Amino acid sequence: MSTVDTINTLLEDTRNDVAVIVSILERLKAEGGNGFVKGAEKCGDACRQAEWRQILGDSGILGFFLDQLDKEVEFLLGRQIFRVIANSIADNDGNRQRLIDHPTALKTVLSLVSSEDLSMFATATLQNLTLDNEVAQLKVIEAGGVEVLMELVGTRGDGSVDIQVSLRVLELLVPHDTAKQVTPPTCIRPLLSKLSTEVTPIDDRILLLTILTTLLTHSPLQLAILEQNQFPLFLQVFEMTHSLLFDPALDITDRKRLFSAKSPLMDNIADISWKPTFLATYPLSSAPIAKILTWLSASNEPHRYDKVIAACLVFGNVTQSTEVCRELIHTYALHKTLFSVIHRAVEGYEQSKKDLESLPAEVKLDSAGAGKGGIYLSLLHSAIGVLRNFSVPKSEKAILVDAGALDAILAAVGMEGVGVGQVWYSAVGLARLLCVDCVENCKKITSPLEPGEITCLEKLLQTYTQAEELPTKTEIARMIVSILRCLSSLPEDPPTAYHLGLARPLWDMVLQDKWVVVRSEGLLGLALLAKGSEAGELWQEWGDKEWEVVDKLDGRDLENVGVMIVNLRNGECADVIAGNKRVEGLLGKCLAGKMAEVQVEEE
Repeated sequence: MSTVDTINTLLEDTRNDVAVIVSILERLKAEGGNGFVKGAEKCGDACRQAEWRQILGDSGILGFFLDQLDKEVEFLLGRQIFRVIANSIADNDGNRQRLIDHPTALKTVLSLVSSEDLSMFATATLQNLTLDNEVAQLKVIEAGGVEVLMELVGTRGDGSVDIQVSLRVLELLVPHDTAKQVTPPTCIRPLLSKLSTEVTPIDDRILLLTILTTLLTHSPLQLAILEQNQFPLFLQVFEMTHSLLFDPALDITDRKRLFSAKSPLMDNIADISWKPTFLATYPLSSAPIAKILTWLSASNEPHRYDKVIAACLVFGNVTQSTEVCRELIHTYALHKTLFSVIHRAVEGYEQSKKDLESLPAEVKLDSAGAGKGGIYLSLLHSAIGVLRNFSVPKSEKAILVDAGALDAILAAVGMEGVGVGQVWYSAVGLARLLCVDCVENCKKITSPLEPGEITCLEKLLQTYTQAEELPTKTEIARMIVSILRCLSSLPEDPPTAYHLGLARPLWDMVLQDKWVVVRSEGLLGLALLAKGSEAGELWQEWGDKEWEVVDKLDGRDLENVGVMIVNLRNGECADVIAGNKRVEGLLGKCLAGKMAEVQVEEE
């Protein structure tokens, strides 16, 4: 029986004492020739079976082959050595630890990743080492594995086996902060370049996307996109990825995988465009911004939806100054484009509801929730977010309303269905901002848009009664306060300033206990409302719950209560509250403080 046959016989039964194989292998190595390679092959064959892996580790056979790893190892022998190591460490943490603890093995494996002949074996070994083993992943990162694998990915052609395995290993490594920290910024361009070509296989593309989007959660690598002028290429990748999602040649399974992998690109765009240097690198007149503007073009084509949302994220991030807002409004008329986006999205949402209603009952159950209409809700929320930024500069408020902001707001709050609450909140928040310190807008929102119609404010009050979420109701109530503050500053209050139905939202601001500042704002609104024609409604809504809160107020809030009572006594409610001891007592409490100089008309 030959020496190799002896090894083969020993490896036929796990009950055999295989420790002797080490000495046999040492003898074969010393003899030279092909025997050592064949002996290694037999060991590699054995550890394909899970029951042999621990045995080879405990017997010292794995350790022997770890010692044989060398950067200059001949191909035929190196291939068999890697087979033993890779098979032995598959799903075996004990053997993985043996590789990690070896003084030179891991570094040698990494050095052979770039080998022309043994690269695929080295990368396969790394994959078996790092799969589901965080300790091994961190050790590979520490040993320079990220840099080595990134270099391989950047230099090898698409679709090669070793690049696919390298990508799988990188997918395991890059979620670690230490991996992101050691990733060279120059690695981003090769990833983008491969993703920007149509010939990249779908499996590689999904892995590349996962690695790229994970790395771009790291701020220095986000900055590298700007510093290396890679944002145009990033946008190209974004566009191509979304186009591929609608490629009829892509099967449903790959489509779902690609959709999942591309989703973080949206977060990457948001993070990159939020950087302080973004607008300095790509001003509004630059080609990348021009491309993003085209994403907002009038179309309800499905493949454009995510582009519209991405564009809104970018413009939402860059519109943090009056100057930028003004340029986008006056030079690019972006506000009008966004109004069109809102109206198209509302139409799309309503159509999606009709489509759902036409489905059989059993299918409807599978389409529970926002369903297909969810994308329209995201479009609306994103577009309104940019308009909210536009509405902050005082100089632009009236321009927005003149161009159709109120129509867009009413279209948004007129929606009904699953998930519309967040859209309502965004829309009424926009309405509030448009009213802050803008007399023209306050007059328009309290006046009929057309003769015979109800006012925009009245429609928003209807939304108040329908809304279930406190933040939405609070935004409408705060809008009312803004209107009252603005119009009360005029020499004479416009007759449209006081609507029926204003008191309840203001009292609700006082009753809520989530935000102290909102309560104070509500009391100010009530004090202003008490001057007008609807003061009687204020008094009618003043019930036991309201008294319970008011009786406990102090400081500035108590002063506003005093002003409210004075305005009631000086106005149309004078006769109604005359002689009310509870009111008189509260007024006395107010006058005992800082309101001592307030003039109160004698009855």
